[in-house]
Amino acid sequence: MRTAKASQSAVKCDRTTPSCLACRRLRISCPGYESRGPVSATNLDLSVEGIFRASGVQRRKVGSCESCYKAKIRCSKSRPACHRCAQRGNACVYPGKYKPVVTEDPSNAKTSRVTQQPLLSVDSHDDLDAPINSLGETSATQDQLGQDELKWLYDESPPVDPALQRILFDRYFTRIHTLRCLGFLHRPSFMQSFDSGTLQEEYGAPLIQMICAFGASCLYFENPRLRRYTSYLGMPGGRWAAKAADAVLQGIRKPSVKNLMAMVLVCEYGVGTEDHGMVFQLMGCCHRLVRLLGIDEQKTSSFGCSAQAQTRIESERRLAWSCYILDNVVGAGVDANMARPRCPAMPLPIADHEFTSQVVSTGEELQTIESFDGLAPPRKHNLRSHIIFLVSLRTQVLRLIREPRTPESIFRQGSDFLELISKLNTWHANLPQELQLTQLQLYAHKDTNTIGAIFFLHLGYHGAISDLTRVSLKGFDFPLAEAFQSVPAPFRAECQRRCRYHADKTSEIVRLGLEHGTQPFDDPFCHVAAFEATKIQIVHSATTPNAGSRTLAEDNIRTNIRLMELKEGLPQGILNRAVFPLLARFGFGNPVEEWKHIQTQSVSAGDDITGPADVAYLTSLSTFRRAKARAKATEQQPSAAEDQVRRLGGRDAASERQPPSISGVGPLVTQVGGLDQSSVQSFLNHHDNAGLGMVGHHSVAPDISPSTMGSDISWFPPEEYLQLATEMSDYLTWDIGGLAEWPGIHGNHI
Repeated sequence: MRTAKASQSAVKCDRTTPSCLACRRLRISCPGYESRGPVSATNLDLSVEGIFRASGVQRRKVGSCESCYKAKIRCSKSRPACHRCAQRGNACVYPGKYKPVVTEDPSNAKTSRVTQQPLLSVDSHDDLDAPINSLGETSATQDQLGQDELKWLYDESPPVDPALQRILFDRYFTRIHTLRCLGFLHRPSFMQSFDSGTLQEEYGAPLIQMICAFGASCLYFENPRLRRYTSYLGMPGGRWAAKAADAVLQGIRKPSVKNLMAMVLVCEYGVGTEDHGMVFQLMGCCHRLVRLLGIDEQKTSSFGCSAQAQTRIESERRLAWSCYILDNVVGAGVDANMARPRCPAMPLPIADHEFTSQVVSTGEELQTIESFDGLAPPRKHNLRSHIIFLVSLRTQVLRLIREPRTPESIFRQGSDFLELISKLNTWHANLPQELQLTQLQLYAHKDTNTIGAIFFLHLGYHGAISDLTRVSLKGFDFPLAEAFQSVPAPFRAECQRRCRYHADKTSEIVRLGLEHGTQPFDDPFCHVAAFEATKIQIVHSATTPNAGSRTLAEDNIRTNIRLMELKEGLPQGILNRAVFPLLARFGFGNPVEEWKHIQTQSVSAGDDITGPADVAYLTSLSTFRRAKARAKATEQQPSAAEDQVRRLGGRDAASERQPPSISGVGPLVTQVGGLDQSSVQSFLNHHDNAGLGMVGHHSVAPDISPSTMGSDISWFPPEEYLQLATEMSDYLTWDIGGLAEWPGIHGNHI
């Protein structure tokens, strides 16, 4: 005997009593066993349909809906509406007695039960505050249909349903593929293999699993209601990424391009999941595999090759560049920790539309990174090429601030310090119109799904210069900062103003991006840039004369925190460990009070300021030192299992004003750095109302008006401000690589 449900659905019944396990697994009420002869098929079908409807579970039946049938697309066959119709808002009509189900636009999701499928809606906040019971399940008021639709993201393996796979692939190619140089897959070829059923044979299971894991993370951040399940189900796609990581390690014995692709995505994912040891080791493997496969030894022309061969060459070229960028993320400017301290001598990526369309080479020599040299780099470089060049400059910045220099080697004309700033200025001034951050171009980039890359580009520029000039501020005690104690005071003041300028520009760009949702900040570096800008704004406002409007600083800090808050649960550790202590200690009581609800832990000072010299002055929060700490802990506890990947992790923003200039000066002036007590006292007593001006004809913020300091800091003696910056330099000198515990869509930062 079989239960009525098992008989109808062709599911094998295990015949256990009082109800079969098959029904329990399907999450439906078991109707019991047949005690008499079989009922008619019609009556049985109606009975089973009633069981599914009462249980709130979708029942899949044989036969596509009319819309999918006409389009010749595989239908999910789910009731009352299939996935495709629900996503497109079509009328889902099944042949026979079923009435059409019309789905509504996601903007009206609150009025439609079908369109409340959270995985198919974008930025849906429905039922975000629904109560959760002791088992972690949502209460009975939660739409059961929507609840079941959520759960496939938390399965042990990626879905086998082509409709669900297509959703994940689409999210990956529109949100991850377009970032940095991660576009090494030829999407038309990939989707052709998917439709023909040869995807796994051609690309391998690990690569597909990682694509699905990234797609799941995109859906997670698009749908805030998913966050309620994180505490007991983990991050969606995390299990798939863990399986892919295991498979990648096994595939090392058989070197291949597709295993290298999967390895790069595992590293990108691991950077955002605190798996520092694995990432640090795998990056070495990536470099060795690039060398072994010879994909970094390409010629500057592929003339004479077929379209398919040129596509393969370009795919491998982009893969090699993605390894270079990721190596810079992990190495953080420390040559000893980088597999490749210098840029590979290979052509830059071609334009995306040429790669996608398989445009055959005409014999023209491809551009290399050396083509950016000169006073006016050619404007025909594409977005990915500009990103590569920016990453190379940023690595030079991170390398320079870790090198002790003499004062003369900083402020003299032609110094490495000034030359690096000049390169960044020249590059930014010569950006082509299509890469400018204007309102019109933002809509163009949204249409081409490159808005995340364009925000990374501009935030990276401002972040690079502010990272270089922040050593002129008290508290950012990198090795280069020591030389600033003996540079001429006017030069040091120029650097401080320039640093504040770029920090404020970062906040302006963040404010502009927030008007366009979360997609501009798909790259986690955007959150890192906001974090670094906040530290600079706090210290500069509190410790530098002519710091300008405190109100402006607070407004910018609020904007930065809004961005850091976008990732549910992610910014709280960063804010509590660094931002809130700085705000509280330097008297920014208003923002601290406003975000009091997420201050869940007390913070104590770290165990070092910039880190010892034997680890290249990396702080204890850097990727390298955290990886070493975990390795040491593993050695001390050999019985502990290795941690698995468990969580992800209207005006133009173009310059309305020019940045403050930093000019080289003549012979070394005897006046040395540091602010004397009288200067700080003048600042605190509001006698210096010059505003945030600058030497010369430029103005950093001409519209800034003097403002009074908040009364909440009046209890600080003036001499304590500089001491505070020194004492809290452990927070100020956090290395960007040390923020790897921020889970992101692809977890990376430079």
